[in-house]
Amino acid sequence: MIFKHIIKNLNSHIINSIFYKSCFLFTFLFLQIVPVVFGQESFETESFIREAIQKAPFHNNQLQGYKTVVHARELAKFSNILNFVKGRLYTKEGIQNDIHYGVETIAEVTFEQPNQFIHRIIASREINRSNPAPALFLNPNFYQPVVGENCVSPLAGNALKYYYFEFLRKSEAFGEEIYHFKVTPKTITERLFSGEIALSKKDYSIKGLKLTCVADEIHYKIELENRPFNASWLPAAFHVTVSGRVLGFAGEFRHDAIMSDYQPLTSKTPGFPEKSGTEILNIQDINFDATYLTQVLKTMESSLKRKWTSDSFAKGIRRDSVSFLSDAYEKTDEFWLEKQKDLPAILTGRDSTAAMAKIDTFQIQNFRINQLLFSRSFYFGKRTRNFYPYELYYKSPLLDFNFNTVEGFVANIGLVFRKRFDLYRWLEFEATGRHSFNLDKNSGYLKLRYKTETADINLTGGTFIAQYNADLPISYEMNSLSTLLLKNNQLKIYEKDFISLTLQKKFSSRLFIRSGIEFARRYQLENSTDYYWVNYLNRTFTPNEPTNLELKNNDFDPHNALSYNFQLGLRPFLKYQFVNSEKKIDWGSSPLLMFKLRGGIPNFKESISNFQNIEISVTQNLNPNPWVKFGYIFTTGTFLGKENVPFIDFKHFNGNFTLVQTGETMGSHRLLGYYQNLANGANQRLQVNHYLYSTSGSYAELLTLAQFKKLLLGRIPYINRAGIKEVMILNNTFINNLNLHYSELGYGLDGIFRVLRCEVIANFVNGQYQGIGARININTRLRIGNIPE
Repeated sequence: MIFKHIIKNLNSHIINSIFYKSCFLFTFLFLQIVPVVFGQESFETESFIREAIQKAPFHNNQLQGYKTVVHARELAKFSNILNFVKGRLYTKEGIQNDIHYGVETIAEVTFEQPNQFIHRIIASREINRSNPAPALFLNPNFYQPVVGENCVSPLAGNALKYYYFEFLRKSEAFGEEIYHFKVTPKTITERLFSGEIALSKKDYSIKGLKLTCVADEIHYKIELENRPFNASWLPAAFHVTVSGRVLGFAGEFRHDAIMSDYQPLTSKTPGFPEKSGTEILNIQDINFDATYLTQVLKTMESSLKRKWTSDSFAKGIRRDSVSFLSDAYEKTDEFWLEKQKDLPAILTGRDSTAAMAKIDTFQIQNFRINQLLFSRSFYFGKRTRNFYPYELYYKSPLLDFNFNTVEGFVANIGLVFRKRFDLYRWLEFEATGRHSFNLDKNSGYLKLRYKTETADINLTGGTFIAQYNADLPISYEMNSLSTLLLKNNQLKIYEKDFISLTLQKKFSSRLFIRSGIEFARRYQLENSTDYYWVNYLNRTFTPNEPTNLELKNNDFDPHNALSYNFQLGLRPFLKYQFVNSEKKIDWGSSPLLMFKLRGGIPNFKESISNFQNIEISVTQNLNPNPWVKFGYIFTTGTFLGKENVPFIDFKHFNGNFTLVQTGETMGSHRLLGYYQNLANGANQRLQVNHYLYSTSGSYAELLTLAQFKKLLLGRIPYINRAGIKEVMILNNTFINNLNLHYSELGYGLDGIFRVLRCEVIANFVNGQYQGIGARININTRLRIGNIPE
């Protein structure tokens, strides 16, 4: 019995061993056979993609140069225009729903390493649009780590961190075996592509791609087809569609191009100056009026060309040239009809039902009395190129009408006469009047201005009101609403009789100076009305006299003050590109360093000001990755020889402290002075004292703002799909005279309904929690200091 039991157990173990070994052998043979039967590529997808990623930099620089003929067409259309502006847009700008506006161009394009494109325009014609720029060669380079609006390329060095790749099929093109892969983002977020990419098995070059992505709620659809040339694959056809919606307007912009007749470069092409080029330093509007949707058309075009073309600012200096054949704009309809067969049949020619879209902000219309209801420009004289020699700009009081507790309801009206000598050189005379209805008082000023591309000189004199903070942190319009609806009068003003001279000189995009001198007689003002629309929480209005912890009594008698200021600005690391030897600047590529000196000069005409204030600041925007933007402003300063510093000349800290803010929010505190009002009761909590911490001593300030795509609430699918971004705010100020450290910590959502930012901010004094408040910003942009001065 024992022997039989042993034999039975032994047989069981042998049978089990044979069974498991058979299963293992079957599995091993299956794994060996399946890739042979179903295709080895399904097993080696990741290793193939890794190899393609490693070779991307090689392909990016493989060719030293080439020539090609590019037939391109750019078309824009609006699929939705708000009803209340349809009539105006049609009569003034020629814009209609669902009509294509654009340009078609044939050009010979020469590319030469490291970064030079030369366009020789053979033919160009307008499509329902007057005087468009030619459609230039546009070729997003997916061998680069990022493409366009900081979108991560499927062949970026870290692409496997962001994308899944799935082998789809094999095909053959030009005698080479092609592998097709599905590209899928590992997370649902902006700036990641999805679609299909085709790679050559031989050398891992891009054969073609069909990809889509979303960046800042703008949708991009890209199709690229390459063909072999000199051991490389170069573009044969390219199509990109950009679509989006903002403030009720919806539309799309499309660029289609066919490339043919590639030729190698046999000699170096005529180049450009290596160390010099013309800079357009005056980038502000060249007239006072601006049509709307036609400007949108231009913005869409320039953004697409600048950000999606091969080799961006970040890679280095790009040098472009554009020239025209003498008959480029004179080709016949037969010529264009013959060329139409190359491009997709979106629009075979001009739509006879469409009005001509006018990219022209200098339109002359017959005068009508109702034109005086709103501000506008009137032009005179013979038009030269892009300007008229004479311009009269009328500033309507309806658009500059507000309320404060000192003057009551006030209105400003003005006339500006401009004599233009060139596009960026003019002489200007301005007369502005201000009327206080409550005080029945008139004031105003006269200004003479001479402006060139590099210099701006202003001589101004008159009697006018001014905020205690010369940086004008309080919006007059928002203060009117907070005063009338919330009984929250934020604006603190004084009056001055003054004459001032200011000068701004731009030596280059990197270096500029500002200087000014002013002699003024200053008068304190008091509240003259307690008028309101809503008795919100039974509040009482605060006096017009600011209160301050450092200077207990801010009353002042009328006095004279002679003051000066000097500023030096430097952007040491600016990047730029050339177009026809004209520099195009990437303003965000360098921090802005500022040195400021201001002071008061005593004993001139009984001037009592006697101080010097020195300040240094650094401002910078950073993009750590495609989904994070970060900006900061660091400022430090002190007062020297402060024998007599009127409160008006203290260092005042910026802040848009109304509940609804406008303008640039990174450059300001949200709740500075907020805690001081808690003692007044809950009904006073939204009333802030802007000048509580103003100082005549040493100070340091750090303002930061970071924007995230997915931090906290951004992970909620609805918020993510709506394009809403999250912001974090951290502000710190140290004031030496008060031995005070003030901090703010905030969180917000940016892009609500495309234009709103809502924030919740807590503040602390010397590490002690003080309170919490909410702010709404109606101008949401993360851009500080790196823009031109």
